Amino acid sequence: MSTVKVEVANPVAESVIPKLEPAARPGDLAGARVGLYWNFKPGGNVGLDHVATLLGERFPNATFTHFQGAVGASVRHVTPKQADEIAQQCDVVVGTTGD
Repeated sequence: MSTVKVEVANPVAESVIPKLEPAARPGDLAGARVGLYWNFKPGGNVGLDHVATLLGERFPNATFTHFQGAVGASVRHVTPKQADEIAQQCDVVVGTTGD
């Protein structure tokens, strides 16, 4: 009887977990320019409208601008250039995701 040596490889790659520092949080939203980003997930636009209503009641001087991604079809993503443009126009951004 011959002996066969079999080597088994683990096909699972190690996870890469990016380490990102959270964005600075403003102390107050009075007069803030608030971006509302919708990625086209169903109901996300409704949630953002509700957030704008609630924040608008609490911070009447705040302004709200709606954004959606430029890339994709049923789900829209922002490009790096678009993200930079949004960051220049807004003090804070609220985004929706979900499944």
